[in-house]
Amino acid sequence: MSKAKTDTLVILLMGIVILLMLANLGLFLRMNQLQTQIALAIEALQRSEPTYLPIGTKAPFFNLPDNNGETVSLQDYLGQPIMLIFSSTSCPACKQMYPELKAAYEAYPEGLIMLISYGSEEENWELFQSEGLRIPILFGEREVFAAYQVNKTPTFFLIDPEGEITDVGNPLGQIEELLQSMK
Repeated sequence: MSKAKTDTLVILLMGIVILLMLANLGLFLRMNQLQTQIALAIEALQRSEPTYLPIGTKAPFFNLPDNNGETVSLQDYLGQPIMLIFSSTSCPACKQMYPELKAAYEAYPEGLIMLISYGSEEENWELFQSEGLRIPILFGEREVFAAYQVNKTPTFFLIDPEGEITDVGNPLGQIEELLQSMK
């Protein structure tokens, strides 16, 4: 091969290497930009205040399937106090709540608790079995979360016998106290 051809190939190869390095630098800068945007979005979500249906509002009715193959209707339980707890199978705070929920239910089995869990049927079955929960898990649908204006989990609603919301918030560390207040 002639010296001129070799020099041309070397220059061409160096040009390709330089273009690849520039493309790699561009990807790196774009990834950094996206990472910053994602971090800011997560931080904003963590700072945002949860929204709920206000106290004094009539609880929206629902019909949801549970892990026993039954359809559960909130309307069927009017006349007694109810604690609705909204959770998600992917929520780390919810996972901290399940042992407390299990212990509170065992201490107060007469307290009516409904766990509305967002996630696939398989994830909810796994949750039910792995946590040893005895309360039915209702398979939450987006519409029910929206009707109660739940934008963070876990969230609880206490509903009086007439179907009115009397308390709402984050149940972590207070499930037993809330069950006692339902008596």
